[in-house]
Amino acid sequence: MIVEDDAKIAALLAHYLKKYDLDAYIADDFGRIAVIFDEQKPRLVLMDINLPKFDGYYWCQKIRMISLCPIIFLSARDSEIVQVMALENGADDYMTKPYNSAEADIFS
Repeated sequence: MIVEDDAKIAALLAHYLKKYDLDAYIADDFGRIAVIFDEQKPRLVLMDINLPKFDGYYWCQKIRMISLCPIIFLSARDSEIVQVMALENGADDYMTKPYNSAEADIFS
């Protein structure tokens, strides 16, 4: 499941995942991420921090209450404290944007 408010980035990630025969659902109702997660039951979540309504930290905590599904943050924020906050809020990993396709190979 891709949780990204930039439609171009979300589509690029989805395209890249589909290239490797992986399903990619783009969640774009940013007030219902936990509900969408429960409906879709993804095996992986790619989450941005800067989202409308609630930030990625909030949604990561909500997902952690119901699942141990891996959550990887993808964000333009590159400070160490932001990365630590992501991990403290339940993320499994953190990647900074921009990233290249070689870095994105970790998703396949």
